[in-house]
Amino acid sequence: MSNDGTLFDVDVPQYDCNAYDQRITAANARRDTLQLQPKRDQYWSEQAAWWINTLTTRGEIITSDSLIAEIGLPTGSPNQVGARFAAWHKAGLIEPVGYVTSTRGTNHGRAVRSWRVTK
Repeated sequence: MSNDGTLFDVDVPQYDCNAYDQRITAANARRDTLQLQPKRDQYWSEQAAWWINTLTTRGEIITSDSLIAEIGLPTGSPNQVGARFAAWHKAGLIEPVGYVTSTRGTNHGRAVRSWRVTK
């Protein structure tokens, strides 16, 4: 028992606003440094546009494998390849003609859509 008549010596913690602000600032800085790669690889998109424009043979059959073999995979989201083919189809540059077995080893023989160049 303390001398002032209280049963316990209890220090009431003081709320430190500055410490809280510093923790939030540090957490935000960590979050900013851990940001994922951008979803869209602009350079790869430009290379893909160049590639489709060099295919001057109407009726040529292409696949995502042929695009990847020519210019590589994009950084960021892997969905960019399929999105690129969907955009070309919507623009009337290509039309679907069926499916073929993928030639890329990482695809383990799965089927990929084949497209005919229509431009």
